[in-house]
Amino acid sequence: MSEMLRKAYELAEYGHRDQKRKYTGEPYITHCDEVVRIAKMFINDEILLAALYCHDLLEDTSISKDTILAILGQEVLDIVIELTQISKPEDGNRVVRKKIDRDFLSTVSKRAQIGKCFDLISNAESITTHDPKFALTFLKEADEILEVLTKVDKDILNITKSFIDSCWNRVTVLEELPTERSYTNNWLAPNIIYADPLSNNIKS
Repeated sequence: MSEMLRKAYELAEYGHRDQKRKYTGEPYITHCDEVVRIAKMFINDEILLAALYCHDLLEDTSISKDTILAILGQEVLDIVIELTQISKPEDGNRVVRKKIDRDFLSTVSKRAQIGKCFDLISNAESITTHDPKFALTFLKEADEILEVLTKVDKDILNITKSFIDSCWNRVTVLEELPTERSYTNNWLAPNIIYADPLSNNIKS
């Protein structure tokens, strides 16, 4: 691990020190670490990897922009800001807030949009596994987010979309839903082969 990534990990670990993952009770840093582990399968961008360790700090902890800037620099801070939700509870209900955040994501840098893909994969796996009923809401929101991530390289975008698709398939089985669902666009050929970022297995 490089010096920058070590600093990013330690800052994220400190910021999230009292927080646990919702479903498993694991230290929250395990989510940050998982996002980075997924990202490393596809990218070798130290700035983005450092930002992914810290992507929830501004949203969920008392760590300030100035602290991130001082420890990790302006480029990392910029991405962390772009990955931070801008909606507030007073903006309206969940649908309204998610549209605000989605509209913002459509404007952020390519790096931040790529990072959002890896965060979606991690969260989709956890929610589908532990809370399939809520996954029906989360995966619909993920579909909508992916539509606006227009700066992401096609291979990364397709991997993310196909992973979300596999989560939909799992939820369909778990919740005994109809096997068909409507899509706003046709993402992938039915026989496409893709890598499962969480297992390194090849699926088709």
